[in-house]
Amino acid sequence: MAAKIPTIVSTPSVAHDAGESKTLSWNEGWVRDHLIALDRMDVQKTFEYVAKHHPYRGMADAFQRFPTIDQILAMPVKQMANYADAVTVCCFNVLGAQAAETPQNVKELNATSLANVAYISIFHSDPATRIAVSKILLALKIAARPPVSAVSTTAIAASTSATVAAAKK
Repeated sequence: MAAKIPTIVSTPSVAHDAGESKTLSWNEGWVRDHLIALDRMDVQKTFEYVAKHHPYRGMADAFQRFPTIDQILAMPVKQMANYADAVTVCCFNVLGAQAAETPQNVKELNATSLANVAYISIFHSDPATRIAVSKILLALKIAARPPVSAVSTTAIAASTSATVAAAKK
């Protein structure tokens, strides 16, 4: 039996460059508390600080409680985003721009990478980048699934279409 994954209730959160966030990622509070030492524009500096000071080395939860890739894939995009790592939560605009410019570099398929892409697809400040990253998320979700029927692929695409539509707003 699969482990039950808790859901985070939609809550007002720290204001991002893109405006008020719609969900509270487990790492948003930690990032907010450590902003003095983090640099939203310097991914490497942020990574080094997070690796040294974060209780889970940047992950949203302890490895033993972290969802599997199959559990992440079954989640709605907003719930996926709750598992974004601290570096992505801090530097989502920089990482989103990099992903949109070179989507072929976003190819690592694990639960955290999917959560990171989901987070960027929701919160990036540029609507065009949110759309581009939403398409990357869709491609990653399809690539992560074993070969399935066309009906299942259509269902995966439909589950991501709401994010693409929201990104256009």
